[in-house]
Amino acid sequence: MKTTNDAMMTRLVDVYAAKGAAMFLYELLLERNPDQNISHKVVPTYAAHLAFVDSHPYESWELIESDVDGFVGSIYVTDRNEIGVFVMKKHQSKGYGSWAVREILRHTEQGTQLLANINPKNRASAAMFEKLGFKLIQHTYAVEK
Repeated sequence: MKTTNDAMMTRLVDVYAAKGAAMFLYELLLERNPDQNISHKVVPTYAAHLAFVDSHPYESWELIESDVDGFVGSIYVTDRNEIGVFVMKKHQSKGYGSWAVREILRHTEQGTQLLANINPKNRASAAMFEKLGFKLIQHTYAVEK
């Protein structure tokens, strides 16, 4: 999907078509707060990260790119219609994440339900998704042994 927001000069670029995507995605992983993250409690090695990227784990996976700031984040949709978005800390609260989610929604077939799994400690992310029309439908509990 290649789409542009003329106001912010922002576009979504396929991860597999973007030069330097794997390294940028790894930099995003390094920024993630383990207390607010659901999928990564420990950062994988770069080699493990490359293997994950090469496995094409998502139905779609895009980088959020700005003419002003370069790559600022990523957004993906799984084969179960789960959506995930992460924006680098220095670019958060600039509207990039909201714009990217709206773009995914715009390109999603009518009647399709998208889900966003958000750690309850990540209030900023929950607030963004709620502003975009997502509704809380469940609380999920986990235990690690």
